[in-house]
Amino acid sequence: MKINDILNDEESKNLLEFREEDLCHMEEEDKKHLLNFDNYAKRILKNTTKEGYNYVSKQLEFMHDDFIDYCSHWNDKYYMSGFSDAIKLIVSGLKL
Repeated sequence: MKINDILNDEESKNLLEFREEDLCHMEEEDKKHLLNFDNYAKRILKNTTKEGYNYVSKQLEFMHDDFIDYCSHWNDKYYMSGFSDAIKLIVSGLKL
C-alpha cells in the first residue's frame, strides 16, 4: 500500500476530522494569543472620516477574510504534511 492510499483512506480522513475537532477546544493559554481583529477594526474605523468609512470597512472585511483563508491554507498544508511524515515513520519502522 502506498502512502497516498493511506492518506486518502476514509479512516484516515475521519481521524483527521476527529483530531481537528479535538484541537478546536481553547485552553487559557490559547485565549491569550487570539487575534483581536474586531478591536483593531473598531480603532481604525473610529479614526476614519465619514466619507471613507464604508470603503475602509469593506477593505478591512476583505483583509480579514484573506487572512483567515491564508491561515487555513497553511494550517491544512502543514497538518497534512506532519501526518504524512508520521505515517512514513511508522511504515518504515514496520519494514525493519
